[in-house]
Amino acid sequence: GDHRDLHLSLRRQRQMCIRDSSHDNDFMLLASATNSIIVKPIAERLGFKHIIATDVEIIAGKYTGKMKGESALGKGKLNKVKEWMSRNGFSNFENTTFYSDSINDLPLLLEVSNPIAVNPDEQLRATCWEANWEIIELPIH
Repeated sequence: GDHRDLHLSLRRQRQMCIRDSSHDNDFMLLASATNSIIVKPIAERLGFKHIIATDVEIIAGKYTGKMKGESALGKGKLNKVKEWMSRNGFSNFENTTFYSDSINDLPLLLEVSNPIAVNPDEQLRATCWEANWEIIELPIH
């Protein structure tokens, strides 16, 4: 039905956007507040080798339904990205680009050198206008 068509269309648009923005020497990192069980297979299908997500607790091979550590939402996403950067030899946010659709990502958007909003929510759109950040509108049909 319509929902599946929309989903596939969006996925194709995102893949095109990712391919167009990636260069051989770039590190591509997918950072999502969604839990890692959902994010990892999608990220892998999109070609991401580096992933940040909200980790889930597993005890004796079973998911408990609880979060493990800090959520990757808002300031938590920024913290997890900074941890990943220090583990991978990045000392600062020089020459970094971050794409987001949500005001929840403002802490990270404020840190990177090239913040870009993609189909932003109303609050992020307003912030982009004030800060003169780039906005990309992808068709959703």
